[in-house]
Amino acid sequence: MGAVALIGCAHAADLAAKFPATAPVPLPAYDWSGFYLGGYYGSSWSQSDASTPNFTGGTVDINSTSFTAGVTAGYNLQLSPIWLVGVEGDFGYFGGGQLFQEFNDTSSAGEKNRWYATLRGRVGYVTGPSLIYVTGGVGFVHLTDTFGGDETIPLGPIFSSTTTAGGVIGGGSETKLSRNWSTKTEYLYIDGGSDHTFQSNPFGTAATTNFTHSFQVIKTGLNYRFDGNWDGLPFFNGQMLASTLAAMPGSALRSRMSISQPVRKATKTSTAPASPAAARPVTTICCGRSI
Repeated sequence: MGAVALIGCAHAADLAAKFPATAPVPLPAYDWSGFYLGGYYGSSWSQSDASTPNFTGGTVDINSTSFTAGVTAGYNLQLSPIWLVGVEGDFGYFGGGQLFQEFNDTSSAGEKNRWYATLRGRVGYVTGPSLIYVTGGVGFVHLTDTFGGDETIPLGPIFSSTTTAGGVIGGGSETKLSRNWSTKTEYLYIDGGSDHTFQSNPFGTAATTNFTHSFQVIKTGLNYRFDGNWDGLPFFNGQMLASTLAAMPGSALRSRMSISQPVRKATKTSTAPASPAAARPVTTICCGRSI
C-alpha cells in the first residue's frame, strides 16, 4: 500500500488553530453632550471709519491689532454619532485702539476697545475625536471713539463711549484630549452694527461725527465638559483617549504574530539513497481528492 501524505488541508487547519478568527473591535464612541466651561487667548483686529458728512465730507480709517483673552461657557447636544448642535457664549478682554492725527492735520481721531461678548449657536460635524463646526449669533463690543480738537488753540478732542451690537459669524475645530478635556481654535467676524453718532469738535467747530466698526478674532482655548465624573488634566493624571489602532482590520492577527515564538535550530540529517526496491508510490490527498 502506498504511503498517504495529508497536506494542504491539514496545513490550513493548523493555521486556523494558531490564528482563530476574532470579531472586529468596534471603534470608540466620543460623547460631546453636556455643559462645558473654558478659557481662551488669541489675537484681535478692529477696523473703524470716522466721518463728518456735514463738515469736511472725508473719511478717516482707524485700524489696530491687539491681544484678547477670556472665558467660554456652552452646552452641546449630540444628535447622532456625527452631528451635534449647541449654544455658546464668551466674554473677554478686547485690546486694540489708537489715537492719531492725519498728515498736516491738527484734529485727532481714534478708538479704544475695552471688552467684547458673544452669544452664538453651533452646528458641528464629529469626526472621531475631532469636531468641525460653524457658528453664528450676536456680538457686543464696548469701546470709546475719539474725534476732533485743534492742537493750535489748544483744544482737546471729544471722547464718546458705546457698546456696539451686531451679527457674528465664524467657525472652528475642537479636538478631545481626554474624556472631558478638549482644545479648540476658532475664528469670529463681529459686525459693529449701526453707526455710532455723536457731536465732536474738529478744528474747534461743532460737527456730527459717525463711526462704523467691524472686528475679527482668532483664538485658541481649552474646555472642560461636565459629565458627573472628574477627569484630571490630560498628560498628567487624566485618562487619555484609547487608540483606535486596535480596531484596525488585521490588528488581532498582527498582535498574535508579534508574540515571540521559540526558534528551532536546524539539524543536519543524513539519508542514504533509497533502493529501487524500497521506493513506493506516494499518493497525495488534499481536501478529499487524490492528486
